[in-house]
Amino acid sequence: MKPRKLSPNWILWLILGFVFIVYFLIFKDIPRIGDDFNYTSHFIDRVHSLKSLLKWPGQVYLSTNGRVIEMFNVVFFNILPQWVGALAVAAMMVALAWLMLRQSFGNAQHCFTGRMLMLGVIFLSFPWWDSFFLYVCHFNYVWAAVLLLIVTDIWFSHRQWRTSWLWLFLPLSVIAAWVHEQSGVAMSCGLLFYVLVDKRWRRLDKVHLWMLLGVCLGAFLAAASPGLWHRYFESRGQQPDDPYFVILLKSECYVLLLVILMLVEFFVARRRLVERMKGQWGFYVVTAIVSTVIGVKSGMIGRTGLFAQVMALIALARLAMDYKVRVPRWFGATVSFLIGLALVVHFAGYLHWSTVLSRESNAAIAAFKENPAEPVFMDVHSEEQVPWWVLNKAKGTVDPDDVWEMYLLYRWYGDSVNNFVVLPPEVRDIKSVPAYFPSGRVIENTSGSREVRKLSHDSIAVPYSWQGRELIYVTRRHWEPGARDYR
Repeated sequence: MKPRKLSPNWILWLILGFVFIVYFLIFKDIPRIGDDFNYTSHFIDRVHSLKSLLKWPGQVYLSTNGRVIEMFNVVFFNILPQWVGALAVAAMMVALAWLMLRQSFGNAQHCFTGRMLMLGVIFLSFPWWDSFFLYVCHFNYVWAAVLLLIVTDIWFSHRQWRTSWLWLFLPLSVIAAWVHEQSGVAMSCGLLFYVLVDKRWRRLDKVHLWMLLGVCLGAFLAAASPGLWHRYFESRGQQPDDPYFVILLKSECYVLLLVILMLVEFFVARRRLVERMKGQWGFYVVTAIVSTVIGVKSGMIGRTGLFAQVMALIALARLAMDYKVRVPRWFGATVSFLIGLALVVHFAGYLHWSTVLSRESNAAIAAFKENPAEPVFMDVHSEEQVPWWVLNKAKGTVDPDDVWEMYLLYRWYGDSVNNFVVLPPEVRDIKSVPAYFPSGRVIENTSGSREVRKLSHDSIAVPYSWQGRELIYVTRRHWEPGARDYR
């Protein structure tokens, strides 16, 4: 009897285990800034009794948006210790990758290179640079994708589920689509397309019918929020982050690739394309396209393309499986090794730099809380010092370019005059000139130099003249050393 050959898929689990550890270690200490801090402070400010606690979800629904986890994210921010939230974030990141691998390749044993390639694409090219240092973004985008992929897994499992499973599947379907209006509406459209093709709606059993209705209900609840529509109409007329086609390239590039390949197949193998669109593959395609339309129309780059990218990548992998794409063994082994090495190096750097920057940020915020009337004097690393292969995932100490984060900190801990300002220790003992600069400090220019110069890390000194006096504006705003002086 021949010994059983060990599958190389254990390497995938090693990588996913490493990813889990990295995300847990990062998020157990990551500072609460931006929307995370906004929800935390608002809850403390507004909830003082059981009655006000019960009103909280309704207030979020009516004033902010209809996303169900945002109504209850105070559980993670204000009730549970942070390490519990870190465990949940890490688990959901691994679940996202595992579900995508499962729905792309199934139980196929010969797709190790494809699986490694997908892991590389997920962790190295998805828009993790766009605010995913916030718990809120994980709740709204990663968790939405994971829950809807679980619903997809159940729906297309080809099992005859007993009606008694509805007590679990129905609320799961509602909640999964309720997490985010973009993914919920897109998922509803994808499932409706699937059941309408070949009149499958006539053959739906009770479990699948109620799951479909649950997804549609969840999407409606998320999209019908008065707070969501109020914010939408308030933002009308604002310029998008980039032209729409640029948003498509930056945030939904895999959807664009999928559409291009479909157009090619339409002209060279139309019947094959039509047959595939009638099956589960058509569900992924329609869901990805609808999510892309909503994401591009929002005018925001980055995280709004996550769900569309997830579905498009699964569709691309299944397309490659359908055409039985193969590569030489040596080539597959080389590609897999390089991707694995890149993932290990990337996540090791991400862990190191996020730990360093989080420690500095927490120390700076603690110093500001203790004495909000003065700038914080300490050396902190600039985000520009973080190596490029960390892919902009690590967030440094809040600086004047982080307008929203800075506003929240000084509104909660400071007063109407003083912002959260971090300056180098070398200017602590230099006399400050009475002048209001919310992003820095004004000192006397005793050197007579007129050159913008770097003090430490990303702190800079900008000479300028005011009422016949030679002064220096010390700030952490970006300014190239050697640039012309500011007058």
